[in-house]
This record gives sequence, C-alpha cells and structure tokens, in this order.
Amino acid sequence: MHASIFLQLAVFIGIAASSALHFVDPRDGAPKYYTQCVEEGQMAIAFDDGPWIYEPYILDVLKQANITATFFLNTNNYGCIYNETLLEQVRAVIAANHVVGCHGERHLDLTTLNDTQRNAEIGNCLTGIKKVTGYLPAFFRPPYGAQNADVLKALAAFNLTAVGWDEDTEDSKEGATYANSKAVVDDMANSGFDQGMALWLMHETYEFTAKQLLQYIIDVGNDQGFTFVTVPECLGMKGMEYQSIGQPAKRDFTWHC
Repeated sequence: MHASIFLQLAVFIGIAASSALHFVDPRDGAPKYYTQCVEEGQMAIAFDDGPWIYEPYILDVLKQANITATFFLNTNNYGCIYNETLLEQVRAVIAANHVVGCHGERHLDLTTLNDTQRNAEIGNCLTGIKKVTGYLPAFFRPPYGAQNADVLKALAAFNLTAVGWDEDTEDSKEGATYANSKAVVDDMANSGFDQGMALWLMHETYEFTAKQLLQYIIDVGNDQGFTFVTVPECLGMKGMEYQSIGQPAKRDFTWHC
C-alpha cells in the first residue's frame, strides 16, 4: 500500500513539473500564498474540513441564492471521503458547479511535518478526491492557514495554488455560536470588510454555519452589493479550477481511510 501511495505522489509531481506554475509570484519566482481577492466588490464563500453531514444543507442554501462556492476538503478528517454517502455528497458539490479544493488528508499542520509526511498529506488528499470524482484539484488551503517556504514549495511541486483567507467567521473557535460568528460578520461589514472584498474562512462541519450563518453572510453580501464568486475567480484564476477533469475511478481495495 505504501508503494502505491508513493507511486501516486510521483505521478502528481510529474504532472506538476510539466505544467505552467500559475501560482508563482512573477516578482521573485517564489510560490505565493493568496489571501485576498483581486477585485473590489467580490466575495468568495469557502468552506473547510468537509465532507460532512451538513453539506446537503449548504448546497440547498447556495442553490436558492444562485451562488457558487468553494469547498476545501479533507479525505480523512470528520469522515472518510470513500464513505458512500460522503462521496456522493462530494459529487453533488461538483455537479452543482461549485469548486472542490484540497485541505490535506487528515488536517495536519504541514509546517510540523517532514518532507515525506507532508507529501503524503497532500498527495493522499489529491488521490482521494481524484478517485471519487475524477477531478484533480488545483487549489489547496493549508490546515490552520499554517504555511512556510517548505509548505509552499511542496504545494508547488504538486502544481497547487496555496490560498488562505482575509475574513474569518471564527465558527471553529472553542465555544463558538451563531450569535458570536454573526457579531464577527457584523463587525467586518461595518468596517467595509478587507478593502471592499472578502475571502471567507468557514467550516461546513458546524450545524449553525450550515443552517444559519451561511444565509446571514449571503444576506449581508447582497445588501452591500457584493458579487459572489468562487475562490479561483476571486484570485483572478477563473478557468484554472482543476488540473484535470475525468471520470471517477472504480471502487477497489484502496478505497479506505
């Protein structure tokens, strides 16, 4: 099994080496960590830590609002992506034209890992999403937003664009409630957000986020005249959502966490 994993990593690295590195900062050639939209008036809704049980609620809210969002997924965090129910949810996300990105296999802080461990966390996440959907993500949000030169170099080797956020709903803080996160959003709205734009950090694993907070953010964004976009579009990379698009693989003995 370990040999298979490293073979998959080699394949991904090969893909990266032959592809245009659109995430390289042209000023110094270094991999870049994006945290802000490129145009004023844009708002990108982005969820971390799924797939999880509240995803269907989120999809319903987004459908009613006619908004596309971005889902940064783990493959073995709250649930295993190979679980039949969860993988069907992920396929539903893509079918609804939302963007799926990577968030690591187990939501580990990549800055604390050695090269082999870090590559496995990234590669196994890509492998899982590719197997169940046929889509190979091009965007990666490091868990906890933890990144350094080694992390960015590793992501670049997998041809991944590293992205963070500039607006945190704080829905994952210990003891967080809808009222707390709503107050955070209100403070941001009253201050005009970050230079008139917003790239959100939200977590689909909290019921109040799925059933209350999401709709509130949509209402605030609409009231302030924002245009809702996916993370790639927010970063000026519309059309670069995936490295490749194909068909889901057939389930076999490797489909487990």
